[in-house]
Amino acid sequence: MGRAGICSLCCAAIASVFLGTPGCGPNLGTPTSVAGKVMVDGQPLSGGTVSFVRTDGGPAEYRARQAKTDDSGQYRIDKIYPGVYQVNVLPAVMPDPMKQSADLPFGPVRGAKLETKIGSDQATFDIQLTKQRTKRRG
Repeated sequence: MGRAGICSLCCAAIASVFLGTPGCGPNLGTPTSVAGKVMVDGQPLSGGTVSFVRTDGGPAEYRARQAKTDDSGQYRIDKIYPGVYQVNVLPAVMPDPMKQSADLPFGPVRGAKLETKIGSDQATFDIQLTKQRTKRRG
C-alpha cells in the first residue's frame, strides 16, 4: 500500500471516530405515528397541546413529542418511537389562577390513566377529558 493509500485509510479512521459510524445509534425500533381526537366534556379541544412523554427510558432527544389540536380536536405526531408514554393535554389558554373560580387543566374521564404503549404500527389514541372546577380558598 502506497503513501496515498495509508493517508486515505488514516483519514477514514479519524473521521469515523469523530463523526461516528453510520447507522450506529440507539436501537429504538422503527418510528411510527400516533393520531387521535381530544374531546373535553364532549366538545373538541381546539388549539390544545398533546404531549407524549416516554416513561421507559431512551435518549433525551427521543423522549418527548407534541402536537397542537386543530379545530375539530384532531392531532398527529409523526416520528415517534415504540415505547410507553405518559400523555399530557393542555388547553390553548391557561386559566387565570387569581380568579375566584377557575377552569383548571383537564382530568381524565372516570379516572382513566393517560398512558399508552406505542408499537411499531401507526397508532390511534383518542382522549376523552372533563374540566375540573375548584374554588379558591381564603
